[in-house]
Amino acid sequence: MRKHAGYILWELLLALLLCGLLSAALAPRVRAVLQTFQRLGTELKISEDSRFILGTLDSYLWSGTSQTRPGRKNQYVFVTPNHLRHAFYASGALYLELKNGQRQPMTEAGDGTANRPRFLPGKEDGDKMFTVDDKGLVTAEFTWIYGARQQTYGTAVLPYAQWYRVGETYVVR
Repeated sequence: MRKHAGYILWELLLALLLCGLLSAALAPRVRAVLQTFQRLGTELKISEDSRFILGTLDSYLWSGTSQTRPGRKNQYVFVTPNHLRHAFYASGALYLELKNGQRQPMTEAGDGTANRPRFLPGKEDGDKMFTVDDKGLVTAEFTWIYGARQQTYGTAVLPYAQWYRVGETYVVR
């Protein structure tokens, strides 16, 4: 028998076969880990966007200087301390409508997949985002839909204008 100074073809094919089997066995696990990281990234982005939206809603609605009211189905009109009329408007995404009619997007318009969550005003499709009770409490609810999952967020604010009853005459007895 003759000795060879190197690898023979069968040894190389066997090494390639073992590498292929190992990668085929690990591929589903690696894919599952990557999908988990992607889902966690989407949930983190949704959480950050929701905290931003809730903080913005709270600060704008608290500081409204006139009694605010809901507008169209998914619009909420308010007046800022410097007497500018603004509105929050939800249509596929959430916008802040400025006094000149321009809309500043607060969220992206997504299609509801795991990569692009969809913003939905209210808890379910067709619900109102803003409701105002007879005492002036403003409730805002919205839902994020991504893949087969959904998360609902909400806040309730009593604007200072309602608390101090701006525009009413106080009678001291």
